[in-house]
Amino acid sequence: MGLKEAARQIKESLNIVDLISEYVSLKPSGRHYLGLCPFHADRKPSFIVNEERQIFRCFGCGTGGDVIAFYMKFHNLDFVEAVKELAERYGIPISWKEGASSPSRVDKGSLFSLNEKAKRFFRQMLWASKVGETARVYLKERGLSQETAQAFELGFAPPSYDGLASHFKLAGVDLSLAEEAGLLVKREDGSFYDRFRERLIFPITDASGRVVGFGGRVLYKGEPKYLNTPETPIYHKGSILYGFSQTKPFIRERGYGFVVEGYLDLLSLYEHGVKEVVATLGTALTPQHVRLMKGLTTEWFLVFDADEAGVKAAMRAAPVCFNEGLYPKVMVLPEGEDPDSFVRQNGSQAFLAFKEKAQNIFDFLIDTLAKRFPATLEGKMALLREIQPAIEALKDPVLYEIQIRRVAERLGVSEQAVKQRLLLLDRRPFKSFSEACHKGYLERTILEFLVHNPKYIPEFEEIGLGEIFQTDLYRRFYRALLTLDEDLGVADLTFEDLDLQALLSEILLSPPPFEEVAPGRIAAEIKGWWLKQRHQRRLEELLEAIKAAEASGQSEEVLRLLKEYQELRCQI
Repeated sequence: MGLKEAARQIKESLNIVDLISEYVSLKPSGRHYLGLCPFHADRKPSFIVNEERQIFRCFGCGTGGDVIAFYMKFHNLDFVEAVKELAERYGIPISWKEGASSPSRVDKGSLFSLNEKAKRFFRQMLWASKVGETARVYLKERGLSQETAQAFELGFAPPSYDGLASHFKLAGVDLSLAEEAGLLVKREDGSFYDRFRERLIFPITDASGRVVGFGGRVLYKGEPKYLNTPETPIYHKGSILYGFSQTKPFIRERGYGFVVEGYLDLLSLYEHGVKEVVATLGTALTPQHVRLMKGLTTEWFLVFDADEAGVKAAMRAAPVCFNEGLYPKVMVLPEGEDPDSFVRQNGSQAFLAFKEKAQNIFDFLIDTLAKRFPATLEGKMALLREIQPAIEALKDPVLYEIQIRRVAERLGVSEQAVKQRLLLLDRRPFKSFSEACHKGYLERTILEFLVHNPKYIPEFEEIGLGEIFQTDLYRRFYRALLTLDEDLGVADLTFEDLDLQALLSEILLSPPPFEEVAPGRIAAEIKGWWLKQRHQRRLEELLEAIKAAEASGQSEEVLRLLKEYQELRCQI
């Protein structure tokens, strides 16, 4: 089966609502499903999924398309990669023809498969080998049951330098591919050794549950304490939340979630029944993290230590969250405690009690910074500098005004003074109506008509109506319409280009133009208008030709051109 056929079968086999629900919390709303857009800072649900047409559309940022387009956009894949991954996931065979599009240079599927092999090896070392006894004892000392460890598929990397490398050799694995996956390291002599040695292993999965990398922790002493897979074609720590694939059902069920900083913080909470939790991988929150979080719920609690590092983490997280339209609360545990130690000593109820005391992140920042800086002129200016990134990231005008007022009250100055100091007075120029609408309006109307009435496509092409499309996107879309099979609808079109996907979904989810007028009448009007335009253009060409013929003394040519000109004028 070729790429296009596979794409068509994927669209026929998958329900777009089911797939998108893995990443976005969707609720039925009339004929659609509604949720927060994962691709921009969506404060009010503007992301709709139409199950009947099998398309999605965000009316906030304009992103849209079919199930393949969503997968491409969410996972940052090209069309070939997305079709290949979806086909593998759902057992749809693909064959690559000579000269056709081929998989990308790095075979991501092979890397996923290799990580699965490594995961099984590490798991075997933990539970079924003598060398794993130390790690099993360590888990007990940390209060983690075998049930929890197996839920997250923990493993153990043996102390030897070639445990995994030898295992791969016996299995016939290409060791250079294992290096590409970050599992092995290449020596100067060309041989390979294990990256992870004598460490408790935490498999790291993406939102779909595929193993993208590993984290390793020393059991007792050693440096570094934690070692993670380096960046690879499938592992980007800034877009992965540990535990996301395992805990997302609990987060959706509860309607809220906790964000902690470490593997063991998450596992200890999970062990004690607090399962609505994810963890960052040794990095600050990123926009990709926040979008993943928003796809599950908008109520989040960031659990920070009550030290300088915790305050800095909140300072970094605030503008990132605000830019994405998420406004989390901050939970601060007692000094010297982290979620792992606290829940083991005090239990889940004591941990959850701090949830009720949580502050929204902006209040937390103001209160914390006010304690750090004296009430002097210099102290107030320093506070303003520290809080500035968070204020600048506020997109909601009401929330912006509220927080400006709070800062002004705390500093004892006017709101206008705070705004001027932060250079946040709104000076955005407005676009004129002609600038926004004069280009492409006519082209867009005709495209909308053809999408909703595709039977007129051959008629319009026969009279050369395609010449009207000067906007590149519309021209490419019109050419795609010309390839439509008679037995397929426009919704069955498969585009590799996400811009074309977005345009198709936008038009399909919009009401047909001239809804109250018969399509045949509209088609006749469009054809009549186009023929008139062509005639007018020909008249202008004839006038220029007549002038040129007169200037060169070609009297017979002038008469012939005048006759054609008069006949054409009579037709208009």
